[in-house]
Amino acid sequence: MQQFGPLFIDASTRLAGENVWVKLDDFWDRHARFVAVARLWEDRFDPEKLRADWISVEEQVERLNRGGPAPLGYIPDPTHQYDRVCPKLPWERQSFEKEVLRSNDYLRQLVYELLRCELILHTQDCVQTWTVNPVPHREYIYDVQFEPVRSYTSLWSAIWELFGLDTRQYGWKLCRLCGRIFYPKDRRSVCCSTEHQSLWSKRQWASRHRSSKRSREKGGRKNR
Repeated sequence: MQQFGPLFIDASTRLAGENVWVKLDDFWDRHARFVAVARLWEDRFDPEKLRADWISVEEQVERLNRGGPAPLGYIPDPTHQYDRVCPKLPWERQSFEKEVLRSNDYLRQLVYELLRCELILHTQDCVQTWTVNPVPHREYIYDVQFEPVRSYTSLWSAIWELFGLDTRQYGWKLCRLCGRIFYPKDRRSVCCSTEHQSLWSKRQWASRHRSSKRSREKGGRKNR
């Protein structure tokens, strides 16, 4: 909030330069909801972490449901205001312990369904608009082209919009060396800079080399 301001702000209040009141309970409920959903996405290919993430969501589901205009799994509906479209969440199924926790494919598919609902729900107030960009036409003459863009009505909607965009191709990652969030220039990058990538690769090589050497030494002792 120090850097970007509150999640929601009234335009008239902002223009008037008045103080903005923030409901901290609502802020931290929304923060918990975003973190929980983002963690599901990050761990979708790690079965153990993914199971733990779903259990964590179950344990705080009441709080997460408060962190938005509708509970998890709902999207806006013109007739009923909000409608449930996401399949039953793991703890809502009778076979949760026996079947769901053993079904990695199901848990990962459910992440996709839930994230789609969350993106629709939290970006519903974003406005489709158009921007004008100059383009070369002939020497010393410029034309213009119109491109569709999204206009954000709150920081909250912008956070979810950008999160959704990050799921395409090269999304953000955590640097394996320093833990910093970064956007990779190559899908193979696992570190935030060339220097960290090089150091990480050297450490990985050294680790594999030590493991291989220990295996050879162990095999040699057995042969003797």
